[in-house]
Amino acid sequence: MATRTSSEDTDRTLWMGDLSSDWDAAYITEAFAKMGEEVTNVKIVLDKYTSKVCVC
Repeated sequence: MATRTSSEDTDRTLWMGDLSSDWDAAYITEAFAKMGEEVTNVKIVLDKYTSKVCVC
């Protein structure tokens, strides 16, 4: 197994689109955990008028 270098341990942002409106932060975190990835924060952008998931 390869060891991580310090440059690989930096914070990253992953932008995702066209997600199901059924997905919440817990679902996304669990999906990435199943692939061995640790998620520290999930931000779901909501439409400020409808409070529904924004499909920007």
